[in-house]
Amino acid sequence: GRPAPEAQRILAESLGWGMEYILPTRTGRGSGYPTHYKLDIANPDKKICVEVDGGSHCSNERRQQDWRKTDFLENSGWKVFRFKNEEVKSDLIGCVNSVLGFIA
Repeated sequence: GRPAPEAQRILAESLGWGMEYILPTRTGRGSGYPTHYKLDIANPDKKICVEVDGGSHCSNERRQQDWRKTDFLENSGWKVFRFKNEEVKSDLIGCVNSVLGFIA
């Protein structure tokens, strides 16, 4: 597909974590969940996910999808961080410190 947005790329590089991690949901047909979620940035060993949201995440429908994804991940034992593109670009160090501070 398309290259990752700049904010996602620089945050992943700063954390030293991979991007576009595929997490199977294992929920079965009719569950209302997709077969998998693609996590923007993830450390699967620590079960930490970072979602970097651009302008397309402003609609009510997209916010509902994001909330449902976050809820699924948290109920599956993942810690989820969400940052807006602008937030990453204007305060990269603060975003990195938020995530790494959770680990410490």
